[in-house]
Amino acid sequence: MSTTRKRRPLDAAMMESSQRQAIWVVQAHDGQAQARYDEITCEEPLEIRVHAVWQGQDESTWAPVGDGEAGEERTLSVTLRTPTVVPDEDAASEDAAEDIPATTRADYELALGYLFAEGLVSCRADVAALSSPARNVVVVTLRSGRRVPWRSVERVGVTSSACGLCGKRSLDALSAHRLASALQPVTATEQPALAARDIAALPEKLAAAQPIFSRTGGLHAAALFDWQGRLIAVREDIGRHNAVDKLIGSRLLAAVDAQAPLRLPAHILWVSGRAGYELVQKACMAGLPLFVAVGAPSSLAVQLAHEVGLSLVAFCREGQFNVYSVPERIALIPSQGPLPGERA
Repeated sequence: MSTTRKRRPLDAAMMESSQRQAIWVVQAHDGQAQARYDEITCEEPLEIRVHAVWQGQDESTWAPVGDGEAGEERTLSVTLRTPTVVPDEDAASEDAAEDIPATTRADYELALGYLFAEGLVSCRADVAALSSPARNVVVVTLRSGRRVPWRSVERVGVTSSACGLCGKRSLDALSAHRLASALQPVTATEQPALAARDIAALPEKLAAAQPIFSRTGGLHAAALFDWQGRLIAVREDIGRHNAVDKLIGSRLLAAVDAQAPLRLPAHILWVSGRAGYELVQKACMAGLPLFVAVGAPSSLAVQLAHEVGLSLVAFCREGQFNVYSVPERIALIPSQGPLPGERA
């Protein structure tokens, strides 16, 4: 096949997009080859730094930066992410949105969500400043919080965009029972049980809110719904845990009460992939009572959901789903006999 064929120019706006890139490919169909362009998802590194005061003889413990203290920046994690754009109508708050590019806002959300999941911040007031001194770098300056041994939160190497636990230094982080004992139990919602049909309808509601996925097929999504099934926010990323971190970070920035710890007791977290341990952990940290996944759950995810009282739903697609823990939050009619875990 000739490689000197003249090709038409690609759309300039598409080429300059930070979220997707158009490239020429050779498409094979029934043994025939033709040149065409394809849209692929962009993936770039993001370095998350913490600006704090380092203490102790080996400077292994951090404390918030106080008045008159210079502090020092240290890299907490490097993750691979898609530099997505926060929609103008979904900007977290006037303060956060002011004079900040939409892509940078998404990186701020990712960094805040990540720190929230690690237990370094619990509310917006814990953060004194957010900055991006260079491309693909976010610095979080902490205002308040507890002193934490650096080695317990530092990641070794690059954190995979598909896993929220990569780079952890010990197996302690993988103990569902240990983690559950450190988390607040998910409180029983005062809302009525959700109808099964409303849960089954969630994936269809996301179709119109995933513009990049519809063009590239290369992104995961995380969405927040209220108890009535109304879509509150959606974030996309090439990594599952990044999408959830962006979503949680957006809620931190949007919080009306900056002093109040983030808790979402009457909301639903929906993810487009599997229900892994690290994603269930993030949902538990935010006090979410219901986690819905399109894909399969893992054994550790199910164990953790049972430990903290989270309703875990998986394989939610084509009008059906499985409930792996706390089915009482969903209005179900058993076909015969009691449900698993109930008395006969």
